[in-house]
Amino acid sequence: MYKYLLFLACFLSSCASTVYYQVYKTKTDKGSVDSAGVSFDDKNCRVIYNLWSEGGNMSCRVFNKRDADLVIDLRRSFFVMNGQARALYRHTARAYTSNRVESSSSATVIEGVFSPRVAQNASSSVSGVTTTYTDDPEVRIPPNTSMEIEGSAVVSTRMTWCDVDEAPDEDEIKPLQYDKQTSPYTFYNLLTYAVAADTVRSEHRFYVSSITNFPKSMLKREVRTTPCGKTLEPSREIFVNTPPDGFFVKYDTVPKDE
Repeated sequence: MYKYLLFLACFLSSCASTVYYQVYKTKTDKGSVDSAGVSFDDKNCRVIYNLWSEGGNMSCRVFNKRDADLVIDLRRSFFVMNGQARALYRHTARAYTSNRVESSSSATVIEGVFSPRVAQNASSSVSGVTTTYTDDPEVRIPPNTSMEIEGSAVVSTRMTWCDVDEAPDEDEIKPLQYDKQTSPYTFYNLLTYAVAADTVRSEHRFYVSSITNFPKSMLKREVRTTPCGKTLEPSREIFVNTPPDGFFVKYDTVPKDE
């Protein structure tokens, strides 16, 4: 019986899955990349993206440079992936609930042996008020301020190939390289906005320039203290690098036999 349990434990440990990350690197036509993000500028506004997230994030922050309101028409603004467009306006209804506590109290005089005493009787009830809001099809940004525009995810699943190792060791990393013509993913936001007397359509184009499978050990490290020196219990894992022009898909698979 002991030998059987030992064999079963060894078998299960050898088949245990390990975490890997498929990392996507992108390039842009006209954007500039720095630590703040991927920026696209024109005379009216600056639009900044940070793609780094699970599946990629095409939300953006729009800074209005003008002295007049800048109005983004979400019904005429789109996320486009490999030639297929989806409007940024989703006509989403959002519900918000606020709770209100109502309380009441009363006093009862109870005759005691030595002196009367007062018993306080209290009760409370909680009632909720739900308010539903529908997203506005236009986003109005005042002069010299910024607002976040909610965008789409870039991908939902990882890519697989018959001849690419999905469980590489640290010394076996082999990125797949692409140019604009061969890239599996070419995508962009098309924003339509009005400012003063002008109506503008602005495209912020990206394409995937490389895809690489990594073991978790190459992308994450453990931290035990906060930036202020406080001990974290339990410790946390953070990404070593978070490039704003990249994104990732996390997956589990069984490592190769030793």
